[in-house]
Amino acid sequence: MKIGYRRMAKGLASLAILAIGAAFCFSALFPWLSKGVLPTTVLLLTTVITLLVCRTVSAEPSTQYKLADIENARENVKQYEWARDIVDEWKASTASVMAKSRSEIDELIPDLTPGTHYGQNCPHCVGKQSLMGNGQFDWDAERPDEIACASCEMVFPNKEYPETGVLECPKLGQRFTYYETKEELENPEKRNEHALKWLGDQPTMTSFTGHIRDRKVDWARSQCLTLAKLYAITEEPAYAERVVWILDRFASVYPNYLYHSYDGSVADLDPAKVAENMGKIEAEGGSRGGRFPKETVRHAYGLHQFENHSELFNGFWGAGRMSVHGKGSDAGPIFYLAVAYDLIRDAEDGSGNRILDGDAEQRILEDLILAGCRDMEHWVSLSNKGTAVYGLSATVGILRNEPERVHRAWELFQRMLAERYHHDGFYSESPGYSAHNFSNVREAADLLHGYSDPEGYEPEDGRRFENVDMYTGGRFNLSLQSLMRQLAPGRMMPVIGDTLVNAHADILSAEVLACRAGGDFVDLLEIVQDAPLSEKGSEYALWYRPPNLTPTGSAELPLNSEWFPGWHVGVLRGGRAKDNALYLNGNEHNWTVQTGHRQQDILSMCYWAYGKEMATDRGYFSGSGQLLPDGRGGQVWTKSSLSHNLVVVDEEEQATRESGSNLELFGIAPGVEVMQASGHNAYPQCEEYRRTLVIVNAPGGASYVVDLFRVKGGKIHQYNFHSDGIPGGHESLGLQPAEVSETWGKWLERPQSILPEGTTTLTWDNEGVNLELTLMNEADRVILADAPGWRLGTPEELAKPPVRQVLVEYRAEEGAPLATQFASLIAPYEAEASPIRSARMLVNDTESGVVALEVKLEGRTDYIISTKDQEVREYGPVSAGGEFALVSVDAEGKAIQGYLIKGTTLKCGELEIALPAANTTVKVASTEGKTWVLDEELDEHEELIGNYAIVGNGPVTGFQIESATGKSVSVRDYPALPCDSIEILRSEWVGE
Repeated sequence: MKIGYRRMAKGLASLAILAIGAAFCFSALFPWLSKGVLPTTVLLLTTVITLLVCRTVSAEPSTQYKLADIENARENVKQYEWARDIVDEWKASTASVMAKSRSEIDELIPDLTPGTHYGQNCPHCVGKQSLMGNGQFDWDAERPDEIACASCEMVFPNKEYPETGVLECPKLGQRFTYYETKEELENPEKRNEHALKWLGDQPTMTSFTGHIRDRKVDWARSQCLTLAKLYAITEEPAYAERVVWILDRFASVYPNYLYHSYDGSVADLDPAKVAENMGKIEAEGGSRGGRFPKETVRHAYGLHQFENHSELFNGFWGAGRMSVHGKGSDAGPIFYLAVAYDLIRDAEDGSGNRILDGDAEQRILEDLILAGCRDMEHWVSLSNKGTAVYGLSATVGILRNEPERVHRAWELFQRMLAERYHHDGFYSESPGYSAHNFSNVREAADLLHGYSDPEGYEPEDGRRFENVDMYTGGRFNLSLQSLMRQLAPGRMMPVIGDTLVNAHADILSAEVLACRAGGDFVDLLEIVQDAPLSEKGSEYALWYRPPNLTPTGSAELPLNSEWFPGWHVGVLRGGRAKDNALYLNGNEHNWTVQTGHRQQDILSMCYWAYGKEMATDRGYFSGSGQLLPDGRGGQVWTKSSLSHNLVVVDEEEQATRESGSNLELFGIAPGVEVMQASGHNAYPQCEEYRRTLVIVNAPGGASYVVDLFRVKGGKIHQYNFHSDGIPGGHESLGLQPAEVSETWGKWLERPQSILPEGTTTLTWDNEGVNLELTLMNEADRVILADAPGWRLGTPEELAKPPVRQVLVEYRAEEGAPLATQFASLIAPYEAEASPIRSARMLVNDTESGVVALEVKLEGRTDYIISTKDQEVREYGPVSAGGEFALVSVDAEGKAIQGYLIKGTTLKCGELEIALPAANTTVKVASTEGKTWVLDEELDEHEELIGNYAIVGNGPVTGFQIESATGKSVSVRDYPALPCDSIEILRSEWVGE
């Protein structure tokens, strides 16, 4: 017999009405007893029943999965195979727990505080098949008391590697065992030196038994929620019964779980006091890890002890009772368990008896869910881990009818958007961490969406919530769109900052937009997931995608050539968005927002052509100080300025405080696209650090890139370039052995050099797509060396061959300032030969800043001109006055196309462009959404549509104009920034 959520609530509501009616009748029939005990008893009974009804009505699922979502999921299961596959997978994954008795589940979930899976090592193969601090282990619920190394398959615990070390927590009576190396046992006075390591060279506690406890707890928590979902879909009591067993067991052991960090340190103190202390100290600007008496924090190797206190390593960020790090340490697991409770709390067995009895429910609420929530709410954080707390607060607030908690979640969510996201919706970290933060906070958005405060609730600030809309418009909506707008060819995330190489598009963000906002986002979902909605869906789609949701078939991915005005990254796609993307990483470090997981790469470049990554960023090696076998830190290289495609000054790293870029030019025309930005404080010793990137369309569907990099200041300038392709023919250049500085020598091997005369051409082959790099400068020397080919911290990656790194080097003469204008051409091609036949430098004047190139193609010659002013100058057959110009002439010398931006004149034969001004500056009266209301009349406004408006004092950014009138300018896609005036770049294209 199945009792549905609605049926039970309705039945008990009827009971309440009868009880209230009976009370009134009793009072009417026996008025002489109105002051007696009996009516009081009846009224008390009425109150109790009413409260019971209120609790039971709210027992209808009301948190992550509401009744409408459950009915939606059931309908999807009826209609679609992909939905049935999800449910079948749940059933298969829970087969093991369904076969266990309650005593077996109780035995599996440990009494002792779990350990951690972070930073563990396999002593059998570390340094050979696995990396120090990055041991990977497999665990199976059918063999719950062992783990096996994923690299060498050695099983632990193992008598060959006994856990001889003991970490005591004497105050709370817990002890933890761990493995000690032979060397540390033989040299106890130097045991830290000989211990296994993590987080760089920090000694760490490798505990197989602790790791096993961690995996047991994680498995049980995961099973609990999956079982609850199965109950919601099927209403089969056996699923709910196991949920109750797991929740009740966790409620019994959770009070004894101590706060422990992912580095193995443990707080020997009442957990509630630990949480309060960490939250208080961090909120006051102190350490994340709180401030505890000496020896309160216990570590196998004595770490985290200070002169008069101890700290729990990394605080809530890396420490919890049930889980560490992950999804906000305990915030994620407690949230999931609370949702599981919400889904089964009114479940009944086949006889109509409630499965969850009152005593168990009280333990689950008080000792597990509320205790965990109270702990985590001490952590007020906008970080990509702290955001997981918002969903927990909202869940408990809804469950307990405590709207203050829901308001807290909403307010922190809004703060996160304001302080951790740029105004265009891009996250203040990296593309990879944008998806990560969304995964940690997205449940909070679902919980808040549609929420209304209880009737009669009056918040102190007077802001009542009525049907909250989290998804229509606003910065959160933009943040979800940003994960699509930024994509590289192949629907891959661009490898910028701490983003893993080969990371695919975040389908979840597309799914959320499709389900919650609809419209064109439905079409985008089909594109991103590369399948019709009827054939593919995620778990999110199961619950939230309407079964009849239908795409229009008219929308495309929003892959444009554009400057992202908050993120300060530009991308040119050259009219080939599916397989072409050139990124200029303007970036910033703690200038307008608090940033993280960014690299020292201001004005770096990466390039995809013909669907291949041709000029590469090295990616994200590790977030935990992962060491290479030789002791170097892999992430040290991948985040370094030296590993990026940019100009390194004085062989130093770029600055990481209050640095970034200012946009100067952005123009798009049928045959050419250009962007230019200057660095702000990237290298403080430089008065100029400016890059111009251009994509020029060539005959036959080909294209090439012009890369100009101006640097003034410092004593050494090194233009840095590398590709993952196989170098071709570099040995024929007459390379000679060379020496490099210690800074470079730490990472580069086999350095060789040439002394260039004229241009230097280098080539690579990347799986059938060729790349030709033409260096236009006659530099002091060009260095070619082997650089690390790995991009991830895995043994497989470390086995990859090196890549060829190019350094074009200038050094200042004694006492003289150094000014350099690097110029290079980058030509990808699938044909037998490069589209570029030859090239020469026409002008390279560091005093005026003028650079002009002549590029010969099949049947065409291009003249590329870049300056810093509007002075009219002659360049062969071309006369130009402007900051950027392109002219193409055919084989007979006839000008066939031309482009001018931020200039006034361009002439070549019969081709002529004349603009009334290089730019138009107008005052702004006010800013409303995407529109600037002007304080003066704007002439010729229709001609400005599609051009860029430059705004801001620092940083300077830009917006593409979508529409304009005499008194207003509206921009595309993003909210316009409030400002006093805007500078509209004038441009014109003439040609086919």
